[in-house]
Amino acid sequence: ELLQLVVTQVDELVVLGDFDGARRLVEAMVTVAIRPGTPEASPQVARAIEQLVGGQFMAQLGVHLGAVRDDEFEQVKALCAAVGPTLVPKVAEALAGDVRSRVRQRLVDLLMAFGRYGRLSVDQFRQSPNPALRRTAVLLLRAFGGPDAVADLERLVNDPNTDVQRDAAHAMVDLGIDESFEMLQRILGSEKHRGRAAVIEELDSTRDQHATPLFCYLVRHVECRGPLREVY
Repeated sequence: ELLQLVVTQVDELVVLGDFDGARRLVEAMVTVAIRPGTPEASPQVARAIEQLVGGQFMAQLGVHLGAVRDDEFEQVKALCAAVGPTLVPKVAEALAGDVRSRVRQRLVDLLMAFGRYGRLSVDQFRQSPNPALRRTAVLLLRAFGGPDAVADLERLVNDPNTDVQRDAAHAMVDLGIDESFEMLQRILGSEKHRGRAAVIEELDSTRDQHATPLFCYLVRHVECRGPLREVY
């Protein structure tokens, strides 16, 4: 009965915007679950967390995301971390919705805070039949970065949707690592690659200083004759 009361109270605190109070209650539940000599507590707490996540917690949290200050958002992240990775699908579901850019960025930040658990949500979006969700996958891959993002971005550069292609090409340029430079060079060298035009368009239009290392790489590695002469 006490756990049910805590779950209800956490929801009410989130509605009120008391994220720190909600976090302390969630952490108290988790502490009970790992306390020595109470083996029956762990499954009960797990069910309570599952009930919390399956309820209106994320929807209520989403109402605040566009308005909270940066210091309050840190409290939101701490609260979500206390709830645990079972919240990741709900954050991804919220991100897939029609949300404002500020809310979208904060949802991305929440997924990134979950590390490898948040990274797993990328596949959910990348394989979606909805182009808008595949563009969300690009947004996440760009945010997570690193060599692991290159192969997924290459698939999205090869997407049948031109908007997805352009976003993925921009993200590939923005990664700024040798692995992405090598992949871009391979795409440029393959005239049959569906996203080649999007990559060339991105190279032609970008004025971002972050692209300087890529241009230097291409000048060193692309020949100034043959099919890549125009790119060079």
